[in-house]
Amino acid sequence: MTMPKVSIVIPVYNGANFLREAIESVLNQTYGNKEIIVVNDGSTDGEQTDAIARSFGNHIQYFRKKNGGVASALNMALRSMTGELFAWLSHDDIISQNRLATDVRLFQANKQIRITFCKLAFIDSQGQKIKECEYSLKTVTNPREALLLGGVDMGTMTIHKSCFDRVGLFDEGNRTTQDVTMSLTLAKHYSFFHNNQATKYTREHLERGTNTMREQVKKDSLLLCDFLHQQCSFRDLFPDMDTMSHAEIARGWQWLGKLYRYFGAEKYAEECFENMNKHTSIS
Repeated sequence: MTMPKVSIVIPVYNGANFLREAIESVLNQTYGNKEIIVVNDGSTDGEQTDAIARSFGNHIQYFRKKNGGVASALNMALRSMTGELFAWLSHDDIISQNRLATDVRLFQANKQIRITFCKLAFIDSQGQKIKECEYSLKTVTNPREALLLGGVDMGTMTIHKSCFDRVGLFDEGNRTTQDVTMSLTLAKHYSFFHNNQATKYTREHLERGTNTMREQVKKDSLLLCDFLHQQCSFRDLFPDMDTMSHAEIARGWQWLGKLYRYFGAEKYAEECFENMNKHTSIS
């Protein structure tokens, strides 16, 4: 049986703190047919990140580029990768040693599978586990279910490259929530299947982008809302709407309105609440 090559992409910006651990967690995988692509997105740390990446020699493929954000680094890797399967690991995160082997096992067990997602846990700056996520769903079949899992952390996902041929590349105009818009786009066309044997560990630390780019995250959250409003219809979110009662549809609009309000998109929220009231009056 042919074992598919997995391309693991590690975008990094000023990542001398944890990059070595991330790369080593991929090198130590029990699965052999893989390539590691590290993309240095214009680091400005006095060549520290560059030195760490280069120390791995031909064990990795290494690219340097001008700073353009995570999406631009991912897109560079997608254009360069030679693997059949794509996985993304942030420079400050790590994966369990069996991650790739168990992902590939799922793909081989069901040829219809195009996307898997593994378990998610959180570690501190020293690598000690803080907590593990409990997924309310084991299979994601639409964008709403992806949202219910927080957008599905893309670091947990392994994706057949053909999926990007269908949906396109990451949005380079969105610097911090490009992963959520991509997971929602993928969920419109593909189901995600859970790999309950492996774990991706997200590192919580003060230098993480979600902590250092709070204002950018707020702006990009509104871009996420624009995407959701323009690209995901109510039917995309609720594929079974034809069998839903008016009361159930009203609750669906209410849920969506609360989501928009949480991200600060009040105009979209009000639109949802108007639709909620229409179906409430009928029911």
